[in-house]
Amino acid sequence: MHDTRLGIILLECPFIRTEEVERCLQIQSLGAWRKPIGQVLLEEGVISAQMLDLVLKIQDRRRTRARVRDDDAEPRFNDEVMPDLAELLDRARALRATDVILSLQRRPRARSGGRLVALSSMRVERCWMKAALRGVLDTSLPSDARLGTAMSVRLEAHSGQSCYVQVFCDRHGPCATIRMVPELVPDLQQLGHCDSVGAMLEELSGLVIVGGGPRSGKSTTIASMVQHIATKRAVHVLVLDEFHEFSYAGDSLVTRKRVPHDGAAQAAALRSSFREDPDVIVVGNLVGAESLELCMQLASTGHLVIVGMQSPSCVSALERLERGIPEGVIDQFRGNLASTLRGIVHQELVTGADDASLVLATEAVRPSIAFRRAIAEGRYDRIPILLSFEAGESRSMDDVLMTLVEEGRIRIEDAFARAKDRHRFLVTAG
Repeated sequence: MHDTRLGIILLECPFIRTEEVERCLQIQSLGAWRKPIGQVLLEEGVISAQMLDLVLKIQDRRRTRARVRDDDAEPRFNDEVMPDLAELLDRARALRATDVILSLQRRPRARSGGRLVALSSMRVERCWMKAALRGVLDTSLPSDARLGTAMSVRLEAHSGQSCYVQVFCDRHGPCATIRMVPELVPDLQQLGHCDSVGAMLEELSGLVIVGGGPRSGKSTTIASMVQHIATKRAVHVLVLDEFHEFSYAGDSLVTRKRVPHDGAAQAAALRSSFREDPDVIVVGNLVGAESLELCMQLASTGHLVIVGMQSPSCVSALERLERGIPEGVIDQFRGNLASTLRGIVHQELVTGADDASLVLATEAVRPSIAFRRAIAEGRYDRIPILLSFEAGESRSMDDVLMTLVEEGRIRIEDAFARAKDRHRFLVTAG
């Protein structure tokens, strides 16, 4: 949320009703001179002076960031000719970028700190794009197939760091997105996870869920979990995913099967895993009710199962698991989930206070007796309350965001935009 208008920021606060704002706007229009809307809200008792001051600070910071974005609109690299692909990748690494996006007739861009920045002042031409992609893609394929069909390949850069290239076409022609893969798998502490996340992986069996939205770092967290297990004990880890970006070291045996993002293919791979002697099974992105049922079976038969899924919160992840479960067996499913669940990790990447880094905010849940009872009864609405009042290994997203603000690692407006209980968040922040 980047709107800098005070009224919009106020309406983002769920404890300020729209009717109250409209009433204050009418009062403002009746005066001989127009008072600031913040003053009217304050006089009418709609908002406290403490909260108004905090909202004004949020507005000022958003305006500052908007000016910075405008200043950064011009590319920082002024080239007379388009650099080659290797040079663009080096520039992206220098910016600590996570992705590079190449599109015809547009400047090459990198995603750094959650924002897109230009890597050159030149625009990508068709000849440059074809030459760059021919050097990356499989030369055994015909040219039309390589440049006209969506496909993914692994690229080993001259620096030794690997990338994943996704090639597709839009109305202008071939395009590519390049995922920058870290040279080493970061450990959980380096990423910013709390100790309870590592404790989930000490279990010998059960289900661990890793949730988050797009570009939230789920794949890196799952890879870090695999590396954590590989260095702690000698087990067989079977990884099922569409892409395998990372290489692992340790005493464990890590085998990787490339499985398309398809429910039937994933279910078939999970069925065959029963006969492949794994101790730990990792599913990069869970797809379909049949895959979920097989994961539950594996988790209840002596395997530790780690699954990734897209969800906006821990509660939403649990609710999503219930989709497609027949009404007649929903109670049995909830009971099995309550007994097999070992932990839930929901994460988001927030732009750091320096505008150049990404800071991990993690909501980690280690199910207590009360948690398991709420899951078995389908009372997911109790979970946020339990997260707020139960001390221990579980941490709510709002608590984590507030801690990051107090440490000066993220801005309060970015935390406010992601807070679940914004009323409580503003009161605590004030």
